[in-house]
Amino acid sequence: MIRGDFFDFEAEKGKNFISALHKHSQPGAASMVLPNRNRNLLVEDYEDLRDLATLTLTEYTLTCARNFNEGLRLARQECFDLY
Repeated sequence: MIRGDFFDFEAEKGKNFISALHKHSQPGAASMVLPNRNRNLLVEDYEDLRDLATLTLTEYTLTCARNFNEGLRLARQECFDLY
């Protein structure tokens, strides 16, 4: 079974990032769960955005996929904390 949390960055564009995260999580869960989220899978077709995410999220282990098929293959091969 593959389980993950999804966050739509494009839908939250222009909003405060932290309050957007809290909006998508269960009450009290973000403060307990986020510090432990180290392995993340990002599926993004634009190379510039993959590079930006890699530079911005240095405290996480970020695995990037270029398209849906590559992301699905990686998700089946490894376990991630955030998809």
